[in-house]
Amino acid sequence: MKTYIISFILLISLGIISCKKSEPTSMTTQEKLVGKWNWISEITNDHYNGTPHITTYNFPAGDYMEFKSNGEITEYQSGSSMTYVYGIIDDSRIWMGSVNNIYDLKILSESDLQLYRKTGSGDDYYESTLTLKK
Repeated sequence: MKTYIISFILLISLGIISCKKSEPTSMTTQEKLVGKWNWISEITNDHYNGTPHITTYNFPAGDYMEFKSNGEITEYQSGSSMTYVYGIIDDSRIWMGSVNNIYDLKILSESDLQLYRKTGSGDDYYESTLTLKK
C-alpha cells in the first residue's frame, strides 16, 4: 500500500513539475495600433536655408486619433472629425491617408505611440513628431 501512495505522490509531483506555463504571445503591430489614442503633442521642424524652424503644439484634452481594425482612422481635433485610411508597411512603418504619407513608428506599446515623418532632403526638409497615449 505504501508503494502505491508513494507512486501516486510521485506521479502527481511529476505532473505539477512538468506543467509549463505558456509564454504570453506578443501583440502584432495591428493589435497594438488599434484603439483610441489621445493626442498629446506635435513637434514640427520646417528646416530651410540651413536653419531649423521648430514649432511645438500641445493638443487640448479630448482630441484623439482612433485606429480601427478595418484600416480606417477617425481623427478628432478641436470639435471636428474626419475619417481616412491607413496601412501597415512593416513593424516600424505605417502610411496614413495615402501610401506616400509614411510615418516611422518610433514608439509603439500598449499605451504609447510616437510617429515620425520627414519629407524633403538636404538642407530643405520638413519633419514632424506626433506623440499620443491610450
